[in-house]
Amino acid sequence: MQENGLGLQFVERFFQPRSILIVLDSEHLDLARTVLANLSEGGFNGRLGVYGLDDSAGEVTMKGLERVPELKALSPPPDLILFVCRVECVPEPLTTLAERGCAAALIMTGGAHWSESPASEPDSLRARLGTIVTRFGLRIMGPECAGILSTRHNLNASCTSTAIARGRLAYLGQSGMVGHALIDWAAERGIGFSHMVALGDSVDVTLPDVLDYLNLSGGYRALVMHLERIDNARHFMTALREAARHHVVVAIKSGRFERTDLARHGVAPGLSRRDQVLDAALERAGVLRVNASDELIDALETLTRVQSMPGDRVAFVANGLGLSFMAMDALIAQGGTLASLSDATCDALTAQALDVSVRGDNPVDVGSLATPEVFERAVRLVGADPNVDVVITIHAPTRMAPAEEVARRVVASRDAVRGVLMSCWMGLKTAREARLQCQRAGIAHYRSPEKAVDGVMLMVRYRKAQHLLRLTPPNAELVGRDHRRENAQRLIREAFERQRRALTHQECGEVLDAYGVSLGRVHYLQATHSEPVLPAFAPPWQMQAVHEQACMPFSVSDTAECVLRRLTTPIALQEAFAELKARFEARDTPLYSVCVRPERSDVASVGLSVGITRDPVFGPVVFIGRAGHPLDEAEDRHVALPPLNRELAHTLIDQTSARHLLTEQLGSEAWRERLARLLVTLSTLATDVPTLECLNISPLRVSATDVWAEDYRLSVGPPARFAIMPYPDQWVNEELLSEGDSITIRPIRESDAALITEFHRHLSARSIRFRYFRDKPELSQEALARLAQLNYDRQMAFVALESVPKWGSSSGEALGESVTMLGVARVWNDPDNVRTEFSIIIRDDMQGRGLGRRLMTRLIDYSRHVGTLEMYGKIAPDNRAMRALVKALGFTTRLDMEEGVVTARLALNEPATAWQRQRLAQTDP
Repeated sequence: MQENGLGLQFVERFFQPRSILIVLDSEHLDLARTVLANLSEGGFNGRLGVYGLDDSAGEVTMKGLERVPELKALSPPPDLILFVCRVECVPEPLTTLAERGCAAALIMTGGAHWSESPASEPDSLRARLGTIVTRFGLRIMGPECAGILSTRHNLNASCTSTAIARGRLAYLGQSGMVGHALIDWAAERGIGFSHMVALGDSVDVTLPDVLDYLNLSGGYRALVMHLERIDNARHFMTALREAARHHVVVAIKSGRFERTDLARHGVAPGLSRRDQVLDAALERAGVLRVNASDELIDALETLTRVQSMPGDRVAFVANGLGLSFMAMDALIAQGGTLASLSDATCDALTAQALDVSVRGDNPVDVGSLATPEVFERAVRLVGADPNVDVVITIHAPTRMAPAEEVARRVVASRDAVRGVLMSCWMGLKTAREARLQCQRAGIAHYRSPEKAVDGVMLMVRYRKAQHLLRLTPPNAELVGRDHRRENAQRLIREAFERQRRALTHQECGEVLDAYGVSLGRVHYLQATHSEPVLPAFAPPWQMQAVHEQACMPFSVSDTAECVLRRLTTPIALQEAFAELKARFEARDTPLYSVCVRPERSDVASVGLSVGITRDPVFGPVVFIGRAGHPLDEAEDRHVALPPLNRELAHTLIDQTSARHLLTEQLGSEAWRERLARLLVTLSTLATDVPTLECLNISPLRVSATDVWAEDYRLSVGPPARFAIMPYPDQWVNEELLSEGDSITIRPIRESDAALITEFHRHLSARSIRFRYFRDKPELSQEALARLAQLNYDRQMAFVALESVPKWGSSSGEALGESVTMLGVARVWNDPDNVRTEFSIIIRDDMQGRGLGRRLMTRLIDYSRHVGTLEMYGKIAPDNRAMRALVKALGFTTRLDMEEGVVTARLALNEPATAWQRQRLAQTDP
């Protein structure tokens, strides 16, 4: 739900204004003329007026331009105000226009006066603009906003110098100059735009707000985002994940290092740089990240021309072996896959003498003397091979094969290529026409073999990110018992309430043990004891001192002074205990206790560092890396946003350098699943206890047969806010149906995909028609992901489940439980939490037993709880049971003759603002 700011309130006025007023001064006449020219050339046909803060209004002229002599006399008020004047002059006319009913203002100027205006000072310019937003509900983009473009609405209210064609590429960012450079690049390549928004240093409308608007309005296929700072991580992730499900999204971030970070956020404890957290967030959202401006251009070249890629097996066709080897080196260096041509293709290439170097193999070298016709035949043969997903043609111009003619042949062969066709045209002068031909044909083209390979690997990365976004893994069960986990959660909460900074070593071990994390064998001796009590396990032992610093995660302590090893006798243990006590007495440092463990030098193991830390923007993250010196650990750690499932955990493991070390030293990969389960457990611990600030397990020992924590530290802090809303387990309930049958009603999990599939198989055609208003085919993986994966702050689905014991056919022993889905009810909230749309479907044999009422009541209770104003849904006119149910629950119904449905509505909460009342008054949701 929208928690901060005004959400989408009046945001459409920026993109679909019927009237615009430009407020200007004499210092910005050139900028004003540019904006007016762009509005005219863009085809804006609404009312256009100009008001001068001095005598400047008379110096701008344009056909149809109205001059406004006095703002107070303006009637009706404009939909959008463009401020092209000194930013310090904005508040007074803005207040006057807001009082007249204006709802959207775009401030294009900024400068030193703005940058030196802190929000913390109540009389600062920033604070005054914020007050206007709060008082009137008016929306502001800027200051320092470079403009806004919506070609579908004939709007170009920007200062761009390039004519903009209509297209399906959108730019959304915080820098106008990045957007303008992108527009100029796109114009050269014949790529059009749907939207361009450069927010600048906006005091009100945020990047996620605009992203929500674009998601709702559509009209674009690919989105480029330039990021400078992120304020509300959850809103950002929710809007971004929704965008990436339906569109190609590419992001570039400036301010990746502390010196260039405008927000001046610190680095999360235990990490060496903040940027890796953003990497993890974008990957989790299904977004492709690039780190350089030329990478961004190359990414757009690829993504605007390559719709999809069936696989990652690459074959090269070139008129020179050296060119192919350059490309192959680049592919192998990036971990790409070289296609193995089929026997049939190899035989055909050899028979037709099309491969003059490494005959009948990949790469295919047609030779420097090859004619355009030979080049085309080779491309057609390789492109038809079922073992090839991508064909990259590489051509250097020769007299025998001019680039222009070869390009014509390559374009003609595209339909014969079963996968993706990409091209590389070496050179500049003679290759220009070849590139233009590919550009007109929509074939991705590059200037070097390495760039072409970059294009392929970019698509590989994009496919991987989209896979992670859509996967529906099985459920991961925790090893620990419920009551012990509850005790562990209480222990952490109470430590925070008592203002403790950290748990003791023993308490941290209790928490981990309660969640099923193996600690090995451990024995604690309190420092107040005069003599040590022998542990129950045999020597050799090691003894570790537990003191205040040693309980804080990521603190640097002197291991040589804190740990004594190879203690083989009770006397040695006693002497070691006395020695540690003496050392800390001499240092005047309180010694809490000592921890005794068995030495496990007989077991081959690798030490890792795993745990939880907290990013200033994205909140808790789970990390993994190699154990060692604290600085080395920080450099090697890789992170992921919770909540994690097993496949996400496997992906995180594969990113760290320790992955190859583990495989090499332990021989097999049996450890991999155990380690993934532990990371999922840490993710669950983080979401269960928001007051857990940091947890560092280092070393975590991993052997071929076991994973155990050897040293661990846990700190507490204020409740965290998660970038991805955790599973809302407070809505899990056991209930009894009218016949006394026990069921569970709970929010859906992504691991419920198999249950959903089975549920749909047993629905009648009539039930499916009532739910979807049409026949519903078998569910695809993408459809399953949409149904099972929810952004819980925008969507909710409650499933009704029945658990039946499974018995062995011969032994008669209980073999666990079989879970069946009986029904599901859903709501989809709009970004402002004004309206939510419901749907419900019940298994046919469960209808008439009160289950539908239970699920609908749960939806209503939930929607009221989260502050939604109105619930609505569409019902088939002949679905009499559903119509009767909603009437009994207090809904009003209306037959829509045009759509042929019954619309049901229920008021949930009272609107708090005039805009909310206006939204609710609109008949169309």
